[in-house]
Amino acid sequence: VNQEIPAVVESADSERLVQVEQSLVALWEQVEAAGQQVEQKHREVLQLYTDLKQEQQQSSSPQRGSGSTEPWINDLMDRQLLQLQRRLDEERRHREQIRRQDLMLLKMQTTRLDQLELQLQNVAARTREVQQMQETTTSLPAAVGVRMDRPSHDALQAEVKRMESTLGDIRQDVDVLSKCQNGCQQLDTIQQTISDHVSTLIREEIRDVIYGNELTPGRDDDHNDLSEPLLQWMSQRFISDNDLQEALASLELNILQNISRRIQQQQGKEKIQEAAWNDILKNGNAGNAVTKEEVQLMMTDALRLFSQDRIGLADYALESGGGSVLSTRCSETYQTTAALLSLFGVPLWYFSQSPRAVIQPDVHPGNCWAFKGSTGFLVIRLSMTILPTAFTMQHIPKALAPSGMLQSAPRDFSVYGLRDENQEGGKLLGTYTYEENGEDLQTFTISEENDESFQIIEVQVLSNWGHQEYTCMYRFRVHGTPRDSWT
Repeated sequence: VNQEIPAVVESADSERLVQVEQSLVALWEQVEAAGQQVEQKHREVLQLYTDLKQEQQQSSSPQRGSGSTEPWINDLMDRQLLQLQRRLDEERRHREQIRRQDLMLLKMQTTRLDQLELQLQNVAARTREVQQMQETTTSLPAAVGVRMDRPSHDALQAEVKRMESTLGDIRQDVDVLSKCQNGCQQLDTIQQTISDHVSTLIREEIRDVIYGNELTPGRDDDHNDLSEPLLQWMSQRFISDNDLQEALASLELNILQNISRRIQQQQGKEKIQEAAWNDILKNGNAGNAVTKEEVQLMMTDALRLFSQDRIGLADYALESGGGSVLSTRCSETYQTTAALLSLFGVPLWYFSQSPRAVIQPDVHPGNCWAFKGSTGFLVIRLSMTILPTAFTMQHIPKALAPSGMLQSAPRDFSVYGLRDENQEGGKLLGTYTYEENGEDLQTFTISEENDESFQIIEVQVLSNWGHQEYTCMYRFRVHGTPRDSWT
């Protein structure tokens, strides 16, 4: 009996599949019939509408008197249209109901197909059991085996054929899936190609936007890396260490040549002066004039004074000598509006000198500390503790000023001695005025009595010579006597 189960199940499944196909055919015929009915009713509605339109045109002629028939026709048309609208609504509801029934039937058929698939799996499992039983029975004598396996042999062959057919279907499905997989691989390849192409285009666009025409033409894109043009861009705008050394060596050579030229010019001037003195002595007109030795002595003193920072006084605020800037209080450094360094038009760094420029010996135009407004503060730590005796304020000469005026130069300023950086209202050492029309280097002695020594000095600029935006301090010097020499 167990060996006949697969054949019975297979026949039952075949009958059910035939019933399902018949049901689907009947359902499709119903749908087509419903569609034909709807089309027939639609044609009837159009025909009725055409007839009514013709009757209305005929009734509107002046021979029949439209005053009595036109309301009747309008009423008739309204009633017919209302009936048609009701029929259409009913047909729409009927079609919706049929569609829902079709969906339910489709779900039922899908569920039934799933059940059939499960039964087929059970049949396949049962077939495997039958095969195992057949393998077991092959060890018995041939005559007995023939009598025991003969009833199920035909069913088994039918099941094997069906399984072979199913296997063929599965192989077709596998082939379809493999083709789909190949298609997916092709899509991946196409996507990768498109991605590489887009990346190349984006890379070229970035090069064009950032570097413009600075890239070297005629080179392979694989070797034209972004780092090399960037290095080229940097090398064009910045100097390397070797180039800097070469520039410094060239500058040093130029300085030595200028010094040699000045020495030769000085020797030529000395020869001219010596010839002039010889002429004076020969003519006998040197009785009331200074002697040659006195002139040489005066020139030596002048050169010595010039070599001694022009005033011959030690500057205890000089940064290279140990001085430093401690604070600027509330003074704010003036920022220029022109960017010294910019990238693609975007300013990166605005140049401005720090307050340290005030205690450095470089006094060239523009090399100063500029602070906003006309008042400012600067606290300086001296290289050692001294008894202050004088102060020197230095600005550029008026002849070197681009505008020919010194409006940004300090005018009135005060100097205080402090015990510590945070002290407020220290010892006043003097209040002075820097003359605009005077020398560029002006020295002021202590104007207040003082016998205390200080290492911290505060300079308070009170006004300038008319500039509204900023005040420039080029150099400030502090002179005095070290404490070790007078204690």
